[in-house]
Amino acid sequence: FSNVGLNLGIARLAPYAEYFGLGTTTGVEIGESTGTMSNPQEYRENHGVNWTDGVSAQTAIGQADNMFTPIQLATMCATMANDGVRLKTHLLDRITDYEGEEVLEQHQPEELYDAEISSDVAGVVREAMIQCATSGTARSVFGDYPVAVAAKTGTAETSSVPDTDPDYTEPNLSFICYAPANDPEIAVAVMMEHGNTGDYAKYVAKDILDQYFGYYTWDEEGNKYDQEGNQVDDDGEILVPAEDLQEEDEDSSAPEAEEPGEETEEPRPTPTPEPTPTPNSPYYDPAEEPPDPTPGPEGSPPPGEDPGGSG
Repeated sequence: FSNVGLNLGIARLAPYAEYFGLGTTTGVEIGESTGTMSNPQEYRENHGVNWTDGVSAQTAIGQADNMFTPIQLATMCATMANDGVRLKTHLLDRITDYEGEEVLEQHQPEELYDAEISSDVAGVVREAMIQCATSGTARSVFGDYPVAVAAKTGTAETSSVPDTDPDYTEPNLSFICYAPANDPEIAVAVMMEHGNTGDYAKYVAKDILDQYFGYYTWDEEGNKYDQEGNQVDDDGEILVPAEDLQEEDEDSSAPEAEEPGEETEEPRPTPTPEPTPTPNSPYYDPAEEPPDPTPGPEGSPPPGEDPGGSG
């Protein structure tokens, strides 16, 4: 990369970087930073020294004053997958009405630049990125991935040597990839601040590809499952077989067993009261009418008693 940067020179390197979406806005529907693509003018203003070939070499490998956003790296990766044709980056696929039935606006791919990269050059870059995934710095995660992946790892230094810098911080990790390598459908960029030098960023990208291609799914608690329903770890090794998970589900849904010796009494049905005949009913008998408990006016005899009294 350093030699390529020296051969190109910053005057040619900078425009190509913009073709691929670095140091410029990408077109997403929200506010975004333009990032920084190293250039002689800003370098002189920031550091008070002139640009040299050494800075061109540093710029070519992603150092110097380069600072790019994750969406810019994703745009660059997608442009590489498209053989140098850069499309406008966007977050929205379509806009619908409140019910989600009528499409008010549909996003259409919009070409911004064509770097006019030859098929030979594009093929060399693609093959190099495939080798990065199969036998290079990403092989520990993507070496035997079911889909061919084109990838590139990156480590951005944030401090000087740990032994001499009391404010030393771990490097920032970056990882880009697209897949399938020979018929791209998805491009991914991962940036992890102070992520050290492990495989963390690669595993994040792998989870995204797993979800996209349907190799694994996750439940609400973050547990991971393969296509056969087995619970697996980050490497796809089975933790709990699908059969055991199914038995656990059946056990949890089964009714609780009663304690031994405990008897339960069947509830007795409540008898239905017989209806009381009304005066209009053919079964009505005035003699069976209960006395009216409501007292009459003061001085009146009780119900059923002769008003004149007995001799």
